[in-house]
Order: sequence, then structure tokens, then C-alpha cells
Amino acid sequence: MLDPNEALRMYPKTTILLLLDCPQGMKIGLDNMAWDVGTKFKGFKLIPSGAHYVHHTLLDEKHMFRTGFFIFAEEGKVIVREWNPDLDCFIEVFDREKLERTLS
Repeated sequence: MLDPNEALRMYPKTTILLLLDCPQGMKIGLDNMAWDVGTKFKGFKLIPSGAHYVHHTLLDEKHMFRTGFFIFAEEGKVIVREWNPDLDCFIEVFDREKLERTLS
């Protein structure tokens, strides 16, 4: 387990990926790891610099179809994506007001 002081020291050198409105029961992954989404899931933190693959499967599809997208992590970057239930995928958040509410 990561020491809290070490995590605080790492924050400025890593990326945060916020994934808003994830459906409960979704499996979400980063690179070669995956987790089940619960009620409190909001995204990933401490992502090291470089290219990463974010993928998901849906419970109502019995987790059969994996889809995803690539991100490029840079020092101090915050990436925000929102679940779109009509498209069954994550989309970029362009609403500046919503971004400011989310990040504050």
C-alpha cells in the first residue's frame, strides 16, 4: 500500500482521470488492470506520464464487449470524461461550468 505522504509528493508529477456518472456494475480498467465500479467510484489518480488505455465492459452486456479510449498523461494534468448512456461510452466534458463545479 502506498504511504499517504509519498502519494502527496507524487501528485504534481502525475495525472488524474475523472470518470463521471459511471453505471454501477460496470468493470473499468486502466491498461492491464480492471475493477468493478461501485457507488463511490470517480476515476483514477496518480497515473504516471505516458499513453494509457482506459477500457470498460457493461453489466447488462454480461461484460462480453470491451471498449475504451487512450489518454496521454502528463504532469499535473486533469482529464474529465462523462458517461453518455445514449452512446454507451465516455465523452469529453466541454461544458466549462460543469468542469468548474466538478474540479472545485
